[in-house]
Amino acid sequence: MRIHIDESQRSVTMKSAIVVDGTSFALNGRNVSYRFHVDRASGDLVSDHFGRLVSETFAIEPVGRQGGWSTSAGVRREFPDLGRGDFRTPAFRVRTAAGGTVTALKYHSHDIRLGKTELEGLPSTIAGDSQDAATVIIHLLDAHSQIAADLTYTVFPEHDAIVRSVKLFNGGTENITVEKLTSMSVDLPHQDYDMIGLRGEWSREFSKSRRSVDYGSQGFGSTAGYSSHMHNPFLALAPPTTSESHGEAWGFSLLYSGSFRAEVEKNPQGLVRTQIGLHDAQLSWPLLPGESLLSPECVAVYSDTGLGGMSRRLHKLYHRHLIRSTFEDPAARPWNG
Repeated sequence: MRIHIDESQRSVTMKSAIVVDGTSFALNGRNVSYRFHVDRASGDLVSDHFGRLVSETFAIEPVGRQGGWSTSAGVRREFPDLGRGDFRTPAFRVRTAAGGTVTALKYHSHDIRLGKTELEGLPSTIAGDSQDAATVIIHLLDAHSQIAADLTYTVFPEHDAIVRSVKLFNGGTENITVEKLTSMSVDLPHQDYDMIGLRGEWSREFSKSRRSVDYGSQGFGSTAGYSSHMHNPFLALAPPTTSESHGEAWGFSLLYSGSFRAEVEKNPQGLVRTQIGLHDAQLSWPLLPGESLLSPECVAVYSDTGLGGMSRRLHKLYHRHLIRSTFEDPAARPWNG
């Protein structure tokens, strides 16, 4: 059954879907907020919050523990790179013609638009009209190498869903090679988590696997060239106390049927980072000057009503904004029943 929303409710929702205060950005659904800002000193795009709905005046809770001897625990870039003080797994890796892998992508500009555009050559969510979704594109640039990245965020407020994809550009004069590219990278509040995935085989498709997130890196993926019921491109994180109907849960679904990798890393200070995107074991994509590489979309949802609430958000979004068949709406079927 479709959820009815009258136009007055919709307009209020879309008005607050993306709120920008200078270079601070808030993407809001009915029950979720995704927030980040530009650090004035460094120009880095810094993650602030992904979770329950918060107001623009809300004091963002620390992502990691404060104090201690380490200075790297507080580094939480939206598109984390390699070699600039964050010693956790990066969201991307580019190798230059000279063999360098350090890329300093800084905020350059941004665009905001109602609705959503489809990804060229890739499956993607769709917005029926400008009242379904809102999009912000963050333009990042390395002024030295002229390597650039566009981070495209779309919020579907009715479904509490944040959709992100990344496009890397080679704006320089020499060839580069993309060796890693994730669609989503998120640092979550400090607490204990379980990692939940879906695995299977014939007659045992989509069996749920739940295990504790330990220190170090852990994850799963596919190098078979396809995903399938054996390697589902979906990852969820939830505290150990979260059940089907109670507690917090974060879900990350990659709209891609090729080789992928989902990874969760817990650093020595207890900070947890989760990523999902193209499998880096099979990625070595050359970009000539002027060329670009586009990642698949990742759909991220948050629920404070357990794993069931998380999965229902994904199902409703996909039912209305991914399936393009005439059978998507029972009322459009050529027969009754």
